[in-house]
Amino acid sequence: MTRTSRGRYETVLADTGGWALPNPWAALGTSGLRYYVGFQSAAYERGLTPDRTGAVQACVPAGTNRPKAWARIPISLIFLRSFAPVGVEQLELHGFQIKIAQPEKILIDGAGLPGRIGGVHGLARVLDRAYPDLDWGLLVDLGQQAVRGHAALRRLAALMEILELQMPRAFAKHAQAHHGESLLYLGERRILGARGTRLARWAVIDNIGAPALREEIIR
Repeated sequence: MTRTSRGRYETVLADTGGWALPNPWAALGTSGLRYYVGFQSAAYERGLTPDRTGAVQACVPAGTNRPKAWARIPISLIFLRSFAPVGVEQLELHGFQIKIAQPEKILIDGAGLPGRIGGVHGLARVLDRAYPDLDWGLLVDLGQQAVRGHAALRRLAALMEILELQMPRAFAKHAQAHHGESLLYLGERRILGARGTRLARWAVIDNIGAPALREEIIR
């Protein structure tokens, strides 16, 4: 059995990596597309979250056409304007050679687009599990290259402060807010509101709170 992103449990099909046919891994492993498995799907495959998405999240360059043969295959294409294969490696997954984001790329992408990784609660869970083995230099490099990279670094630094995770000085220097930068809200303002503690160094409003985040990462 495996837990899905909606909290349900379903039977794992060993031959297809837990997916009912048609198999998304076969489709990705034999495609000629420029892609990488990212966000929550990559986190699940790397053991950084217990929550599996309903379809494999494959990041592709903006403008990519979905293959017609994939009409019924559970693959969700995520179109990225700043698509880059940096921070991606090829691994054998479920019997196929698959391009998948490394933990540092999962964090930068997820902190830039939290909705793709289960919200900030999901991001915090991935961060907590990835933290002991992070390549901080790669994390900073990816943050400097991505379109939403500096905002992602700020959000990650704020999470580390809230969760009392130590960070290298070099990372903190790159993550600190620049003069005049707009405030970021840690959680989605439309849902969680605008009230919260201001983390001045990162110019981030913590509108979630440490207890809720800590509760999330231990489950």
